[in-house]
Amino acid sequence: MVFRTQEISERKQFNFKFSVVGPLSEFVLLKLFSGKGEILASEHEEIIQDLPRGLYQLQIFSNEKFEQQLIRLDEDLHLTWTNKGSFSSIPADFLRSTKNYYQDAVNRWSQRSTMDNVGIRDNDASLFLFFRYPDEIIRGNQENVAQSMGWRFSILNSNRNVIYRLYNNTNIKEDTHNGWLAFHAIMEPGIYYLVYKGNSKSREIPLYVFPEWQTQFYLTFKRTPIFSTARVQLVRQNKPYELQEKETIQLDAILRNLENEIYYVPQSLISNIAHSKWRNPILAIAVCYAYLLSNEETNDQLFRIMLRNIEERILPLENASDLKALRLLAANHFGDPIPHLELQEPCMFNAGMRAFIENSIKHLDKITINDMCEEMISNLHSDSAWTSYRPIEKFYINEVWDNSEQISILETFQLKNKPYENITNSLSKPKNLRLEDWLSLSITSQLMAKKESPVTAKSLAFQFQVTQSMVEHSISNIKNKLINNEQQNLLLGDSEEIENLRDNIYNVITNDLNNI
Repeated sequence: MVFRTQEISERKQFNFKFSVVGPLSEFVLLKLFSGKGEILASEHEEIIQDLPRGLYQLQIFSNEKFEQQLIRLDEDLHLTWTNKGSFSSIPADFLRSTKNYYQDAVNRWSQRSTMDNVGIRDNDASLFLFFRYPDEIIRGNQENVAQSMGWRFSILNSNRNVIYRLYNNTNIKEDTHNGWLAFHAIMEPGIYYLVYKGNSKSREIPLYVFPEWQTQFYLTFKRTPIFSTARVQLVRQNKPYELQEKETIQLDAILRNLENEIYYVPQSLISNIAHSKWRNPILAIAVCYAYLLSNEETNDQLFRIMLRNIEERILPLENASDLKALRLLAANHFGDPIPHLELQEPCMFNAGMRAFIENSIKHLDKITINDMCEEMISNLHSDSAWTSYRPIEKFYINEVWDNSEQISILETFQLKNKPYENITNSLSKPKNLRLEDWLSLSITSQLMAKKESPVTAKSLAFQFQVTQSMVEHSISNIKNKLINNEQQNLLLGDSEEIENLRDNIYNVITNDLNNI
């Protein structure tokens, strides 16, 4: 039998092109993997590769959506993928969540006071809040909901006094059928706090009002408020809403990236922001946060100019905490000297709070955080790009520190070579902390484990993303609890966990003393 063979000329490479089209296509991240799981390309908006015949996997990341496609490549292949609208609390035509009755309500009440129906002047500073359901159908299906969406909401001024309650019909406009609530009032520039005292979802959110700008806050409900949907904008008074639509959807994309610690900004957006008329400074601030937290250096000089313009020309409120945070991040990013800064009020952006926390640990002599903000940090939520935390009390109650208890704990550690006076004077005064708080419990758990390297207050602060003084307060609180009443002899035990706890607390104390 005779076998005939036929040579088949095969191409070794094929051209693969995958493009994203539609609004915000520049934000869509594409990752291409080989059949063995090796990453071959990671690009935004488009991938172009010459590849051998085979199977490939493409991952598509767009806003909150994730999609995978299996690609069989045996010829040149050019594909497109349409970026579809997603959900946002802010009305915009691109977003599937937009309904005309929400858009109309925003257009009307963002230009008038909800208390007296008087128009807002162009040079006024104001605060506009808009609560909504996903749509009227979902609103109609809700049972056992509060009569007003403003129930349990109030607004505090910078002195933490209640100035408005949102369940007071004289302060708001509300449509209970379609499911929306609006609040709009002229405000003095400065910080305000939106407080929700729910049974299990209590929150406090700081909001800044800037001279001649309208601060807008949007929130979606489904029976109760969904705080992860919160969105904030800054807009000029009395400008047609549709002119801001492109900036609105760009802001939404940047915020989703910040929530996931993705610090990517398309070059096209950087160029637009740098040369725009600053219709929405919150977008510029969000872009600055993302760029300064990235490793990009291409546009450093441009961002120096943008930061200066934001502070001097756009938002002339130099004590605003987000502007301080950007100064701090800029010094880190550009390699400039770290400025002396104090966080006296919370940032609106969670990234700003994290910047202050991390730099207060690295630069104790230059970055400080006051007591009120430390209290907020210990109760921070992490489900949003915006700062939010469990509501704090108006005043602090300082516990009396008993020096005899300090001596007892130090005697337990048998610090015979250290004068008690020097040690007790070095310990921070405790705040009104409970051992049941998450930080004290977490630190106790860490200190009861065997450590290969010395434990320090600084290392614990980095691990738990709190300030070093908060760690020191918690350790002081732990020591006090351990020697109180029936637990008085706990540290004298000989179990492995107690030995670890004793040794690690000793290491923290002596390390801090050596750094004085």
